[in-house]
Amino acid sequence: MNIYRHFNYFAKPLMAAGLLLLLIGSQAFAQDTPDDDHDHEEELVSGAAADEHADEVDHDHDDEEEEGAGLVSFSASQLTMAGIVVKPIVRQPLRVQLSAPGEVVNNQYRTTHIAPKITAQVVDRNVVLGQEVAEGGHLLTLYSLDLLEAQSELLVAYKEWQRVEELGEQTVGAGRFTETKAVFDELYSKVGAYGMTEQEIQDSLIGQHDDHNLGEFDLLAPHAGIVLSDDFSVGETIEAGRTLIKLVDESTVWVEASLPPDIGFRMPENTPALVNIQGSTFEGYVIQQSHLIDEATRTWKVRVIVDNPDHTLHAGLFADVVFTITSESQGLVVPDSALMRVSDGDWTVFIERGPGQFEQTEVEIVQSSPGFKVVEGIQENTRIAVEGAFYIASEMAKSGFDPHDH
Repeated sequence: MNIYRHFNYFAKPLMAAGLLLLLIGSQAFAQDTPDDDHDHEEELVSGAAADEHADEVDHDHDDEEEEGAGLVSFSASQLTMAGIVVKPIVRQPLRVQLSAPGEVVNNQYRTTHIAPKITAQVVDRNVVLGQEVAEGGHLLTLYSLDLLEAQSELLVAYKEWQRVEELGEQTVGAGRFTETKAVFDELYSKVGAYGMTEQEIQDSLIGQHDDHNLGEFDLLAPHAGIVLSDDFSVGETIEAGRTLIKLVDESTVWVEASLPPDIGFRMPENTPALVNIQGSTFEGYVIQQSHLIDEATRTWKVRVIVDNPDHTLHAGLFADVVFTITSESQGLVVPDSALMRVSDGDWTVFIERGPGQFEQTEVEIVQSSPGFKVVEGIQENTRIAVEGAFYIASEMAKSGFDPHDH
């Protein structure tokens, strides 16, 4: 009984102290737990941010590698060796092309029909068909009785004029002096009109006839050319005005193109033209155009002159004539040498991105003309390789770059 009271006296204060310690420990634990959770969350956020930053760095690096993969670089010496020329592309007036069939004809302004002015007999021929002759060349020799009579009368008139001129106008009188001079001048002009040259007339007055007898004269070439026809025989009598030789200067030829009457405009003089004949191309320009519509073909003629120094073009050849006309519209014009075609058929150019650095870029061709194209897909004043594009493409192919994957 005394022991129990004694234990109870000490037990109650001890139990109260234990409960107090337990309560204090629980509160302390509760205060420590949120701080630990917060630190853990910070560690997670910090790790995620680090991963995201690493991804961004890797992505930027990939972009740089991708951008660099589309470029090909050359040193200054390589550019010179490869013949790479870079120029800015600017808008230019567009040129419209019009094609029409045509035919080669002789230059009628350099074609001459050689004919005697009096009735005469062919004594000798000096040229044959197809022969090339120089200006002033002897074509054939003729004999004319009319010329013989005129020469005889001229010699008489010449002697008389010499005598009267020596006596003087005061002695013979003004009337006779003038009449004698007029007769001589008339006969002088007459033999010249019949076919004698000035030198031949002068020689005949002093008795020099070279290798010709009186009454004989030569028909001379008024210009250089080819004997295109020679319709005569030696010994044949030829009436005045009959064509004996057709002489054509083939150093230039005409090409007459047939155009529809409803094209909406006239062809300006000096308009450039390309003439395609049997696989060869010749340059020319418009010199004339007809104002009449052909009743049979319902076309109008445009005449183009073409240089023909080697005589490769002849009348009767058919041609395809391409006229180039400048329009008021403008576009980005690039030379054919700047364009390269990729495997899928698309066209590309090489844009200069820096000194010696080029990037292949696709363009769309909206108009084609011989030697150049009108394109879209690049900005005006963009600097591109206008020469040496093939070399750039070869170097780019070695790197395995495909413009479609860029």
